[in-house]
Amino acid sequence: MGIMNICHIVSGDLWGGAEAQSFQLIIDLCKMSGLSISVIVFNEGILSRKLIAYGINVCIVDESSNCVVVMIKKITSELRRKQVDIVHFHGFKENFLGGIAARLLGLKGLVRTHHGRGVLNSKSINKYIEKINSFFFADKIIAVSSELGGFLCSSVLHENQNKICVVRNGINLTSLDVTKSVVDVRDELNIPADVVVIGTTGRLVREKGHEYLIHATKKIIEKGHNVILVILGNGYLLENDMIIVRELDLSNYVLFPGFVNNVIDYVNIFDLFVMTSISEGIPIALLEAMGLGKPVVVTAVGGIPEVINDKVNGVLIPPANSDVCADVCCELIENSYFRHKLAEYAREHIKKNFLSVHSAQKTKKIYESL
Repeated sequence: MGIMNICHIVSGDLWGGAEAQSFQLIIDLCKMSGLSISVIVFNEGILSRKLIAYGINVCIVDESSNCVVVMIKKITSELRRKQVDIVHFHGFKENFLGGIAARLLGLKGLVRTHHGRGVLNSKSINKYIEKINSFFFADKIIAVSSELGGFLCSSVLHENQNKICVVRNGINLTSLDVTKSVVDVRDELNIPADVVVIGTTGRLVREKGHEYLIHATKKIIEKGHNVILVILGNGYLLENDMIIVRELDLSNYVLFPGFVNNVIDYVNIFDLFVMTSISEGIPIALLEAMGLGKPVVVTAVGGIPEVINDKVNGVLIPPANSDVCADVCCELIENSYFRHKLAEYAREHIKKNFLSVHSAQKTKKIYESL
């Protein structure tokens, strides 16, 4: 078999879990023999800069300055120029525009990764575009969890289930670089040494359910624990979440540092990593926290139960339930042995089962099958 020319198409309009996973996959694929990797992004931003810094060929087809027809023409031209064999999409608009371009060139190796349920949970026209993508512009569809694969079968592909493959997300443990000491980051955030840090990271959007974590923090404080909640990330619900904090009189107990350059430095100060999402695939933030050896408390939604063995390498809680979240956090704060055992098993579990290189190897096999 000769060299396969693979082109990934990613929006790149923000930096979140899907973008981090796409970036890591592309990096791992670049290290494999028999593959030549290029990338098309629709926005200049963090993703494109990181890819270019790594030496990857990136073409920016700017969605803010080009209409749909022009974008399709430019994508078609780029795919033809690179003599691409396989096109790998990482979002619904990337799939739709890139799919049209690829089919115009007669390409039959189209791969789509679903990083979560995305617009399939919406009532917009995008939901129907996604169904068009699945039937006409995808030869293989990757779900990042078995739960998501089952959902895709029932929602868009009940007649074409053979298209679906499950390739779970993974991380590169060597990339979890801690560049600042815990003391330095605590000082930067003005967190006293005797305060327990509960933390989470992720876009401030409805699916992440941050309001339940904020309410849980109120209950934890009422039970007499000296804690501070750190919520890393930006999003359209930032102002709304800050209003909730003020209404609960938690302004001195909840911090919103926003987007930070090396999120690992900040996750490293967490005594507990807590995720109260109401919808997920397999979140990269969770894998990174476990890889850092943090005890985790997470909702049993999406693909999370495929990662967490309850009360062994983490604790599962029901979604939209601040009371249970608060009770579990209090138990872990009070029981250091349990907390440390969870952390120990969490890191070992990631090392054995959720390395990004394994995800890349499975993805390469999908390319070869096409």
